[in-house]
Amino acid sequence: MKRPYAITAAVVFTFVLWACSFIGGLHAAEIIYAEGIVQVQAASDKEWKKAGRGTKLSSGDTLRTARSSLADLVLDDEKKNTVRVQDQTLLVLYSSSAGLFDKCGLNSGKIYANIENVKASLTFEVNTPSSVVGVRGTGWSVVSDKKQDEVAVFKDRVNVKAFDARKNLLSEITVAEGQKTLIERFKTPGRLIQVSEREMRRWDQFRQEVSLHVEGKNTASSEFTAQMRNEQDAMEKITETKEEMLEDSKERRIEDIREKQESVSTSSSDHTY
Repeated sequence: MKRPYAITAAVVFTFVLWACSFIGGLHAAEIIYAEGIVQVQAASDKEWKKAGRGTKLSSGDTLRTARSSLADLVLDDEKKNTVRVQDQTLLVLYSSSAGLFDKCGLNSGKIYANIENVKASLTFEVNTPSSVVGVRGTGWSVVSDKKQDEVAVFKDRVNVKAFDARKNLLSEITVAEGQKTLIERFKTPGRLIQVSEREMRRWDQFRQEVSLHVEGKNTASSEFTAQMRNEQDAMEKITETKEEMLEDSKERRIEDIREKQESVSTSSSDHTY
């Protein structure tokens, strides 16, 4: 019999924002910028609807972005708590109390977050299809795919707790500013890796663009988005090239086999009396 926890177990990133100077709570969620195809599915609805700037999000709503698309969200009235939902991402927002957004489920994809207006005692959780992880920090990104999750810290520090499929604690590590770690499904976090200069530039670009979006300025042809698209296109070209090379190699092997068979057949015919 299948164990239910093996199906529902998820990685929970608990973002405990520890700076005592943080004040206020999360009172509203709203899309302040959207590029490409962005859709929202209400918690009480099975239909996906087009979303864009000004779309309000309630607890339990699911947001998804298509390829080469993204959405920037604000989670508080002061618009200091921002999240960027990268392309091909599926994200669900939750609130543990009325008007308080303190949880989200990252089923797949990538998000950047900059949280600057949260009570010191507030816990922010990000659930992914992996082990359970606890984090401290104000500037970070989380990536989730089929095999692993990645947590990168750009500001402050992160405390990562990894759990197995039975939700037993495996290990706990602290990721400092400028570091990242990979967590394979239901395994302990990997070694700490230094965040690259390119990743830091992306983080800075994200903050700059979101600041403009908060002010209502449109940056549709952003350097950040263009860079991401170029990298995706480059990766797809590499994949296509590899597939073409494999296919070409298979065809050559088949042709070699045919030539050998024909050679053997010809040789046998020559020696027939």
